[in-house]
Amino acid sequence: MKIITERLKAAIHNIDSKYFVRNERDFAYEIYYQLRLLNLQESVELICETGKNRFNNGDTVFKDKKLNKIGKDLIAPENICRVPDILIHYYDNDNRKQQLLGIEIKKHPTISQIHKAFAKLAAYNKGNLRYQKSILFLFDFDKNKLSEIRSITELLKNHVDVWIIKPNKEVDCLGGFR
Repeated sequence: MKIITERLKAAIHNIDSKYFVRNERDFAYEIYYQLRLLNLQESVELICETGKNRFNNGDTVFKDKKLNKIGKDLIAPENICRVPDILIHYYDNDNRKQQLLGIEIKKHPTISQIHKAFAKLAAYNKGNLRYQKSILFLFDFDKNKLSEIRSITELLKNHVDVWIIKPNKEVDCLGGFR
């Protein structure tokens, strides 16, 4: 996992500054492209923007008391698209899939959008899919919202990391969330 997160930081560093003013989908595709250029292991599969199905109501993660503290209306399965912007899987010798990393990207997000993104990523980690790690990328981010993010992540510590991506290609990995 450490190699993948290092490659992810390198991919962000390689992104042209023009993508920092575009929409989040363009930014996601550019990260995807830059990751592909870095040649991840042959057994690592990278997926970007697959179908946007809704979560299954039967996934027990949506009954989680910590998630419900965020706001039942925001984290209801019917309100959350199932697939984050980028997914990374690992296939071992037995062709068994290991879920590695789910990444959600938000440009200039509202607190409501951040809540939904946390709920989605927590569902990837704590729910039936069992991803090892999730990262929320925030760019064009209002630093005044930082205290609200910290309170949310306290509920979901050990499940979602937050990276603040800056136009100068720096990445702040906010501490205390892992």
